[in-house]
Amino acid sequence: MFGRTKNIFAFTAPWNIVYIPKILDPFTGHEAKGEAVEEFTKLFQRMVFDRFKEQIEDFNSIMADQNFIDKIAGALSKMKNSGKYDNTQIDNIYKGVQSDLVQIQIKT
Repeated sequence: MFGRTKNIFAFTAPWNIVYIPKILDPFTGHEAKGEAVEEFTKLFQRMVFDRFKEQIEDFNSIMADQNFIDKIAGALSKMKNSGKYDNTQIDNIYKGVQSDLVQIQIKT
């Protein structure tokens, strides 16, 4: 529902595992596009956020914790300086971190 599937805190989180009947796939599938999809997603995410607000706020506090951010930055720096990874691999890791290790924000 909120993505971040490479984030260990979000991969199996209850707000990220949603059973959607097949008939709603045009509104939720990875190829879905358009205004109706955006509106459905916004409303559905709001409903899920309201239901799991406390857990999502806990998740967000972890993602905003400076100690956590510093540890991630340190690990990425070690990987980059190790010489074991080429620039493309490092760039892909950085992109994944930037998209998955962030707070959940609800579209309004």
